[in-house]
Amino acid sequence: MAAKCYEIAFHSVIRSAIQGASGSMIHVEYIKVFGIREPILKVVALLPQLLDWLKKAIELYELLGRNLNVAFCQYHLAQLLPPVEAIDLYSQAIYQFALSDFTHHRERGTLDQCYSLMEMEEYSAAVPILEILQYQIGYCGKIFQLRCKELLVECHCRLNERRPALQAVRETIKIMEEFEVRPELQKYRQLLTALDGTNTLPSIAFCETVHEEHARLVKVETNDEQKE
Repeated sequence: MAAKCYEIAFHSVIRSAIQGASGSMIHVEYIKVFGIREPILKVVALLPQLLDWLKKAIELYELLGRNLNVAFCQYHLAQLLPPVEAIDLYSQAIYQFALSDFTHHRERGTLDQCYSLMEMEEYSAAVPILEILQYQIGYCGKIFQLRCKELLVECHCRLNERRPALQAVRETIKIMEEFEVRPELQKYRQLLTALDGTNTLPSIAFCETVHEEHARLVKVETNDEQKE
């Protein structure tokens, strides 16, 4: 019964939605890093029972003591929930992935958890996680390593931390050049110029260069203001 709930919710519905959104079949762990989560959420909104199936699968797998199956269901459910509900599910799944030596999913789940933290504007909470993760996630694939660096850039900029932001931008540009990621490269070069050569607040520079079309300006104190 648990397997049936998971099969219906994940394999039959979510994978079909992912294929429709991306034009090809990719793993659910890629929906955030490839930026196709929003189309998936539209499908979920039309099928509220989808979340119920995943929750039922978690409940049944827990009764059966199949902890790794529980973790996968928690991870996939967290991908579809608002951040305030997703954070704890991610933590539980990540813990089990670590116990089971599923390091790829531990790292990917941690990155996705950071996306949720940033949706909640919890940038200070995301930074220490990302600082460690950036050295661990490279073996999962180039796209995950790059997204980790990009999230660090956004966090430091949103927090108006100029020096860490500069370092993160330089490292992001280096990876983009190595991977030949051309569309975003120019934006990050512009951000580097803005951070290195003007007095513009990092949060504003970030919004004007990288995320100008959907930026959320966050009013926070700069480090100098905090010292005063």
